[in-house]
Amino acid sequence: MTDHNQSQHLAVIVCTFNRHDTLRRTLASMARLTPGRDLTFSVVVVDNSDDSNALPLIDEISQTVPYALRAIPAHPPNISIAR
Repeated sequence: MTDHNQSQHLAVIVCTFNRHDTLRRTLASMARLTPGRDLTFSVVVVDNSDDSNALPLIDEISQTVPYALRAIPAHPPNISIAR
């Protein structure tokens, strides 16, 4: 049973492969979310590109979003590796 007096945390996992524009829009959209007062969330981006080219974008965006954001490189490129 869930204790309704405790806050909940949701981790959102985003897999990406060379999609900077889509990733930027996705993370900006998440920054506009207003979770309830008993819910916090964080975002983990799994970068599945050959050279982890989303990592600089994550570093840049993490300074401006109101949620915890981190990146994990996943190699070799393959969606089953990323998941």
